Amino acid sequence: MAKIRTGFVSNSSTTSFCIYGIALESKNEIKQAWNKLFPNKPFDNKNADMYDACEEIAEALSLEYQCGEEGYCHYIGTEFTSIPEDITPKQFKKSISDTIKSAFGEDAKCGLHEEAYRDG
Repeated sequence: MAKIRTGFVSNSSTTSFCIYGIALESKNEIKQAWNKLFPNKPFDNKNADMYDACEEIAEALSLEYQCGEEGYCHYIGTEFTSIPEDITPKQFKKSISDTIKSAFGEDAKCGLHEEAYRDG
């Protein structure tokens, strides 16, 4: 007879998010935004902590930062759960896109980014 656990598993860790914004995979993308937002604070390419840099960029833009599984990708944007009730999804996306482009340039591609993974 198999035993089935139906309660909460306390020794596992699951992370998931659904964010509209930009996915950053290279230091150069992050450095570009950093230099535009913080012109008097040099970006140290060798010693830069990508997590801290992305958090500061997101905070400066009044957006959210999410780190993908094992730090391979960094996301800056806003979760859909944060959409104010008085705007449409189209207005929400445009607002986020405009904010992202102000830091990452007109070629910045925004989209929906979802990730879920289990650590443990």
